[in-house]
Amino acid sequence: MNITKKWLEDKGACVDGIEWFEEHFKEEVDCQDVLDKLAEINKTGWAQWLVKKAGKSEKVMVCEDLSSDKSIFFLGSIRAEGSISCFNLVAGGDVMAGGDVDAGGDVMAGGYVDAGGDAVS
Repeated sequence: MNITKKWLEDKGACVDGIEWFEEHFKEEVDCQDVLDKLAEINKTGWAQWLVKKAGKSEKVMVCEDLSSDKSIFFLGSIRAEGSISCFNLVAGGDVMAGGDVDAGGDVMAGGYVDAGGDAVS
C-alpha cells in the first residue's frame, strides 16, 4: 500500500505527522518504508495509527531471531523461529515466536501474539 500526503489528510492524520511525512518523503511511498522510518525514531503511537488506518498486509516476515535496540513496526505478520527482542513492537497481523517476545515498551498486534516462551512488555 502506498501513502501520500493526501491519503494522510483524508485519514485525519495530525498536523505534526503530515509535516514529518513531507520532510522525509517526497511523494508517494510504500507504507512499510514509512513504518521503518518511524521505527528508527520510536514513534510508536504514529505507527499504531498508521497500521490501523492502512489495514494489515498479507505479507509475513519470517526469520530465525529478530532483535533490535529500536522498535520494529511491520504491516503484516511476524514469524520468528526463535525469540523477538526490541524496544516497541507493532504488527498489523499476528506475532508468532518459538521463543520469548520481549519488548521494553509496547506490543501491539492486529492479530494474536503467540510466544513459545514468555511474552514481556
